[in-house]
Amino acid sequence: VNNVLGADLRRIVSEYAETYPGEVQQQAFEPFYFSQAVEVTVPLALDARTLGGFRASLERLGHSSFYHHFIASRLRLQLRTNDFSHWFSSALGMDALAERTNRIDIYTNTLDTAKRELIDLLDAEIRQ
Repeated sequence: VNNVLGADLRRIVSEYAETYPGEVQQQAFEPFYFSQAVEVTVPLALDARTLGGFRASLERLGHSSFYHHFIASRLRLQLRTNDFSHWFSSALGMDALAERTNRIDIYTNTLDTAKRELIDLLDAEIRQ
């Protein structure tokens, strides 16, 4: 994944530099400092074996855990999905719920609104 992202970034910067050659030598007001992120996961005292149990645990799940399972997992799993959809499909056999969950837009939602959409999907599924 890092090689693909790096290649995309190099291509974008190269295309920009070719299109705007005068901008290439422009000095920045402040330097950009590159850094590396390291993911550390810690098991929580939350688990779920049913959709109802999952919904109850999701309500208590913090931002970092929700991000890990809903956003970062798309890169980690290389399945173009998230941990939640993967579990709905593989463990519960709920492919339609998995697909609806996977369609929650991660670009137009905040973590809170994405989580709320997921809870709404779960509530609708549990009511059926």
